[in-house]
Amino acid sequence: MNNIVAQLNPIALIAIPALLLLSIAAIFVLRLVRKGRAKNAGDLMTIARERSAASKETKAATKRAEAAIAAPVANSRLTRIGVRGLAADPPADNAMDTEPGSPDEMAGTAPEPELSDADRSLAADMVQGMVAQVTHERDMDDERGNEACVVRLVPQLPIRDARWPASWIGGSPRMANGTAWPTIEGAATNFLAQINCADLPSDIWNGLGPRTGWLAFFIHPQDYVVKAVYSSDDDHWLAAPTQIDTRDGWFGPHGGIRFSDDAQYAVPALPQWPVDLVAVRPGDEDPMADGEEAYGHRLYAQGFDVADPAYRPLGWPTMLALADILEQAMAKRWPQGTDAASLFDEQLARQKTLLADAEANGQLSDEIARLRNATGSLQRLITTSGLARDMNRDAMASTAEVIAVIREVHGAGEAFSPDGAAAVMETLQAIRWAKVNRKEDPDHRPGMELIELIELSMTEHHPDATFWPHSYAAIHFDHAKHAYCRNPTALSDAALGHYLPYWQSLAAAKMASIGHIPTRYVHDFDSGEHVTLLELPTSGLTSLMFGDCDHLVLTMRKEDLTNGAWDKLIVQVTN
Repeated sequence: MNNIVAQLNPIALIAIPALLLLSIAAIFVLRLVRKGRAKNAGDLMTIARERSAASKETKAATKRAEAAIAAPVANSRLTRIGVRGLAADPPADNAMDTEPGSPDEMAGTAPEPELSDADRSLAADMVQGMVAQVTHERDMDDERGNEACVVRLVPQLPIRDARWPASWIGGSPRMANGTAWPTIEGAATNFLAQINCADLPSDIWNGLGPRTGWLAFFIHPQDYVVKAVYSSDDDHWLAAPTQIDTRDGWFGPHGGIRFSDDAQYAVPALPQWPVDLVAVRPGDEDPMADGEEAYGHRLYAQGFDVADPAYRPLGWPTMLALADILEQAMAKRWPQGTDAASLFDEQLARQKTLLADAEANGQLSDEIARLRNATGSLQRLITTSGLARDMNRDAMASTAEVIAVIREVHGAGEAFSPDGAAAVMETLQAIRWAKVNRKEDPDHRPGMELIELIELSMTEHHPDATFWPHSYAAIHFDHAKHAYCRNPTALSDAALGHYLPYWQSLAAAKMASIGHIPTRYVHDFDSGEHVTLLELPTSGLTSLMFGDCDHLVLTMRKEDLTNGAWDKLIVQVTN
């Protein structure tokens, strides 16, 4: 790379960034393609030009780039999609007062060096590559949804085959007795999924590939290297020699736990979800939903109470996590030594001084009204904050007693008790706390604020007063799905009634697939040459995360699939 940069002269270093800006604009273009606003490559480049001309700097760079690449692309296919029409800057206001090439125009401007043939070629290749990528995704969009047959991996909800599933995602593989755990580059892999080939429809993959035996997929613990292992027998469960890397690997529990302080309380494993292989052909109802999971978003926006029996601790791990999360949340919200009232008092004193000066100096009535409104808002804030502070002082003391009891009982070695868990949640629910919100005045009066006091149970989540319940609910979700996958009778009726629709919503939005055009863009895919062995989305249900919430796509050439060349798997991540 350094050698390439060293060979480029200054004009190339101006032209190439402009072309990269066009590449970025292409991402936005793809959304328009899906909406039908761009029908051909010429439309794509027209929109890209509009995006790239959004600022003066970008326009100028694009203009220089056009001049730089005009010669090498004059006879290429780029001329057929409108590259010659790259937008130039409109003339300046005084453009008619200055003749082109006049001393006024040229003063202080050094002649720009000529672009070498190598630079022109590189710039042209970059533009052609960008256009090829945009065109390729447009073609994939046109084909997507028109496949003769695809297979959805639909999680069983409720679970029917927990002990001996036919196909599943996560958990452990089941292979011939004596099979060694697969490694990649000397590292023990993480198991992703296993497919019962006998359950695949005859027309999947154009009729190619096995229809007996099992296909298991394993991934390097940190790198995008995947191994597909075919087994003719599945009579033995293999135990993973290592735990999944919860920090730098593929671990992504629901609720963003991986990136929070609560990651330490999540189950450090991938739950074993049995899946049904459901064939979908043109005209069939598709179990995979369009869009994002909605159940959890509605829950967060509407609010909930973790004293509900559905959220009761499932055992000591969730009970102790509750105690830690609650203690840490209180320490963050009410740090020792912080006296918010004194800060507000200082602000009020300054505000009163400003108001007195304005009234004494005879300032405009509008400014005096603004200062009076601001002063009144601060006075209400101080009064309301005092009420909240008194309530929260009592809440902290009562909650600390509950936390101490939890730890004392656990430390004494007592067995976990569902009745004890219910008592803890009922006690916490009886504790009240308050939050003060400062909001914009609904009547838009200058200087005025709406001061709002929200009083809540210690166990209640409110979208305008987030506290510890949301974090605890995410950990409870994680432990509940693992417990359910191990034993579908492990959850209470209340918990199962809450989680089944939640999990169903998540499963429909984040569903693995086989034999389809990848649901998101990948660079190396040609439906005439490749087949999709498996696409796994990032999903809080499976605790898998790839890239920035992307999809892992495993494909093969049809010839390699026919020959069973499993070592020629093509691994890509969507973008």
